Amino acid sequence: MNDTICRVPVARATGIRATGTRTASLGTVEARNAIRAEGFRALPEDIALWRFREVLTKLGASVTALPGSEIYLAMERGRIDATEYASPLLDESHKFYKLAKYYYFPGWHQSTAWNSLIMNKAAWNKLSEKQQNQIKLACRATVQRTMAETTPLQIDALERMKAGGDFEVKRFPDAFIQDVHKVWLEVLQENRAKYPLIDEAHESLRAHVARYAPWEELQALPPGLE
Repeated sequence: MNDTICRVPVARATGIRATGTRTASLGTVEARNAIRAEGFRALPEDIALWRFREVLTKLGASVTALPGSEIYLAMERGRIDATEYASPLLDESHKFYKLAKYYYFPGWHQSTAWNSLIMNKAAWNKLSEKQQNQIKLACRATVQRTMAETTPLQIDALERMKAGGDFEVKRFPDAFIQDVHKVWLEVLQENRAKYPLIDEAHESLRAHVARYAPWEELQALPPGLE
């Protein structure tokens, strides 16, 4: 752990719990075929998301980074064909559905999201135990509220956009997601030597998935009974 960064106490306060998924993209052209074609122009909202930009580039897209306030104008003027921004609730607020013809799921690049708080370790250590516990409690409350309220709000936003925009809500075919995953593994391998923290983060997430997998299997219902 970096001596200047406090990660563990506050991360444990949030529990690294899932708070919802991101969408894959909003686009003016169908992505499955176009993304492999020359000239497809895509905009990731956060290119730091596990080398998202590199995956898209390997798939044949030309990736551009823009401030969120400029995305709508860029799509309107045809400078980009698609954007990955956030979730239905936030995408709706930016009116992307007025321009996009297709809204893709799942968010393959970020299959879940979590709330976290990272702060300077020295500053954390200067807080009293009471103050630290107050921050931890606030983190837990934020995650719990988000998990309870986010999904219904996302569905509401999606339904409003479908009613107010001329676009299709689509899922990527399973075969396409598998192709993307293969490319992602290539990008992961290429970056492991350059960024040692990738291994630390990746192994931590894999261990977490392996830890709760038996419970998921025990609790799973037969198909059709959900």
